Amino acid sequence: MPFYKYHGVLAGFAAFKNHVSFGFAAVLQSKDCKMLNSSLISLSIEQGSLSNTPEDDLEKKLSIPNILLVVGTALLVQVSTLVLALPFVPFYTELPSYEPAGQTGAGPVLNSILLIAMAAFATVVMLVMIKLRKESLLKIVLGILVAVGSISISYTVGLVWLSYIIDDSSLPALVLGVVFASAVFAVTVKPKFKRLSLIVSLLLAILFATSFAIFLKPPTSLVLPIAFAIYDIYAVFAGPLKALLSQKEGTIDSFAPLLLNVGGIHIGLGDFIFYGMLPATSLLLVNLLMAFDAPLIERETAGVG
Repeated sequence: MPFYKYHGVLAGFAAFKNHVSFGFAAVLQSKDCKMLNSSLISLSIEQGSLSNTPEDDLEKKLSIPNILLVVGTALLVQVSTLVLALPFVPFYTELPSYEPAGQTGAGPVLNSILLIAMAAFATVVMLVMIKLRKESLLKIVLGILVAVGSISISYTVGLVWLSYIIDDSSLPALVLGVVFASAVFAVTVKPKFKRLSLIVSLLLAILFATSFAIFLKPPTSLVLPIAFAIYDIYAVFAGPLKALLSQKEGTIDSFAPLLLNVGGIHIGLGDFIFYGMLPATSLLLVNLLMAFDAPLIERETAGVG
């Protein structure tokens, strides 16, 4: 039976087919509510049925198994990104690179600021749409944008990897990209399938990390992680991400696949992208240095001969 408050009194009524129900009750004062909550908490603790205080929740989330799960997930992303980046090593220097401001002078810093500005703008737009209660529209827009981005990245990676198996890998790579993009859109619009959402999020992190490692050249590839780390600290503790993460639990879970729930710990997709990008970038740079050193070693060998 629904109850309604009017001048401090709760009154309720409901009309049914054969009878009408009516009732009223006094409104509990705030001190009474606090006393009642304390009594219920004490009773629940005595019965061993309560461990839901914020401190208990934090302790549970930061338990050793959950921390190991997060570390293992990060290692999985790193190893997978290294594997995907391996075929690109021979022609790494020939690939196009992201450098709208160039790679000299302040160029790497400006390149990083541009990417950070886009991430900040997207976060603010998400927050505004949530405040306006446009979550359904937000999911659709996010789904389309992330799906379009995933098609191009999965197609590029699939094209190279499938070329080792079949001669013409264009069509299979395109089909693979469309299928994956469909899965991305599905879990973004309907984030009810927790396991599928986690798998899609991890695949996105691996693919985007591979893309960042391949198409970001030094020194931008070295400046960007540092710049993003500084921005991330601000955004989480004082910026738009703090407001976004302060939303109720159900709203946070609806950010899939941009927010991963690993053992009850929410970690942004961007964090896993950089976890995977750094070792892959190191791999590509080491091979790049070896390529530069090869002619020198060749000359020295020839001179000795």
